[in-house]
Amino acid sequence: MRFKSRKALGQEKHTFVVELFDLSPWPSLHGPLVVEYQRGSKKRGHSSAAEPIEIGTGVTRYEWGPAGLPHQFVIPATLFRDKAGSLEQKLMTLFVCQVDEKGKPGNMVGGVSLDLAQLVRLPHSAVRQSYDVECSQSIVEMAGG
Repeated sequence: MRFKSRKALGQEKHTFVVELFDLSPWPSLHGPLVVEYQRGSKKRGHSSAAEPIEIGTGVTRYEWGPAGLPHQFVIPATLFRDKAGSLEQKLMTLFVCQVDEKGKPGNMVGGVSLDLAQLVRLPHSAVRQSYDVECSQSIVEMAGG
């Protein structure tokens, strides 16, 4: 994830670039998956569908983007400071969804929430990292967890 920022008194405008590389391990029973993001009630978007790649018996890996290039979400956000001068929490949620018959996000099978205020505090070199996706215990068990 990368971001750029512009600061004003009491608020900071940032542009986050979320790069989606892969999801692994994941059980093979779900077929194609998309990743949908939501920040607030109006900011939404989703990736293209990724097909499962078998990596073991009943376990798959999903990759987004052509030839190993990541799918990118560009997400603008204004972060505000509290009276103590700390950035207030601003959540962005990534949902892992099955693909419906129209190729759009359908049933949610997992997700992860990220606090954008926490990401701003990280050095740029530390922002690229993996995140654990929260999902049902049955999905964890099927994926070998």
